[in-house]
Amino acid sequence: TLVTGVMLVVLYGPQAALGAWLKDNLGLSMIFAPPGIILALLFITFPFVVRTVQPVLLNLDRVQEDAAATLGAGAWTIFRRITLPPLMLPIASGALLSFARAIGEFGAIVIVAGNIPMYSQTAAVYVLGEVESLPCA
Repeated sequence: TLVTGVMLVVLYGPQAALGAWLKDNLGLSMIFAPPGIILALLFITFPFVVRTVQPVLLNLDRVQEDAAATLGAGAWTIFRRITLPPLMLPIASGALLSFARAIGEFGAIVIVAGNIPMYSQTAAVYVLGEVESLPCA
């Protein structure tokens, strides 16, 4: 995850072309700001959702979708009534796994967030600071 943090700083830092463009055109600062934290967490945790949804998608039977299309159902109706219901549990479990991973994420966040109290400080970095401030025995 440290490599992810370094990669995001290289891509979205104030000296990088993409980071400078985002700052100049959209007023969006990615590094040492909440958008960077969100981007880092999405980059690190999204594979958990993909890994839970992918097997279900591969095992879905296209016959039901084809039958619905033959009976005149539109693409949105097919997705909402046939494709999405079997995916709800995998999406929920992937989101839960992602959330659990994001809560404990440290490597990329400590690089991207900058540990600015009450602005870009995350739970894991806060706990580290509190543990480091304890007196040694």
